[in-house]
Amino acid sequence: MSRLGVCFAMVLMIGLTITAARAQEQLLLKKGTTPKTGVTAKGITPRTPTRSQAVTLNWVSWEEAVELNKKEKKKILLDVFTYWCGWCKKMDAETFSNSYLAKYLNDNYYLVKLDAESKEPLEYKGKEFRYVRSSKGGHHELAEELLRGHLSFPSLVFLDENMEMIQPIPGYRDAEELLMISSYFGTGKYKEVPWSIFQKDFKVPEGFKR
Repeated sequence: MSRLGVCFAMVLMIGLTITAARAQEQLLLKKGTTPKTGVTAKGITPRTPTRSQAVTLNWVSWEEAVELNKKEKKKILLDVFTYWCGWCKKMDAETFSNSYLAKYLNDNYYLVKLDAESKEPLEYKGKEFRYVRSSKGGHHELAEELLRGHLSFPSLVFLDENMEMIQPIPGYRDAEELLMISSYFGTGKYKEVPWSIFQKDFKVPEGFKR
């Protein structure tokens, strides 16, 4: 290879390394799997796992989470879904059915399933959010608010103990990845440790089974 070729290769490698480092900090925003166009699950309405599990997730309604939080402060994790979303159902069956993850989430969060196409008015921070129709069928304003206008399903939304936004997380997540993410927010490490460092140092707890 000529000297010019060697120099070009080195510049390219350095550029890729810098790009990868910058992209890593955006992992929580961009990584994840979303349904491909046309992927639906018509006729499958249950949103609860069908397989048996030792620990059951304590899903509550949005209103219940608000009231529970008034009595005992806890972070809130919302699973924003639609009934036609195939990846949402995959997440129910393969992620939320993990017993270790379920126990951790139950202990550290109030868990809410938010139907992004629900027609029921919901209140958040003193404001009422409703279902709005659109050319694509319609969506709930609260889902749009919490997902910062990016309606992608499934998506997870993490709120702190005062119901303030921590971060929305788009895309499908497996049990190990969700345990890592929920631990990052649940322990409060997100306030002091960059995600890239936390991710690198994270060790799967003993007893966790994929």
